[in-house]
Amino acid sequence: MAEFAERIKPRAQYVDEAIELALANRWVEAVQVNRGIMDRFGPDEDTLNRLGKAYTELGQVDNAVDSYKGTLKMNPVNPIAVKNLGKLQAMRGGQPVPMSKAKVDVDAFIEETGK
Repeated sequence: MAEFAERIKPRAQYVDEAIELALANRWVEAVQVNRGIMDRFGPDEDTLNRLGKAYTELGQVDNAVDSYKGTLKMNPVNPIAVKNLGKLQAMRGGQPVPMSKAKVDVDAFIEETGK
């Protein structure tokens, strides 16, 4: 029965668990929960960013870079991924991590008056 309950847990419950693990500095478990979220519900920006943070804290820089790059594939201007890739690059001391050159449509930020 517990196995069935585990499968029907809502996504938000897994997210809360992943955040709690990160706040408790339980990074190995945080990686496991975030990987589980991606396995069950597919990758998303927030999960990839949490995974990148957990890998960074574990010293797994290559995995962290891959996670943040995954975020940038979904959203090339995600500020968390952009900032953390820059930090990881500084830690590596090597060539800059390639950033997206996708142009952002400025009209996407303009609101229609009265709405």
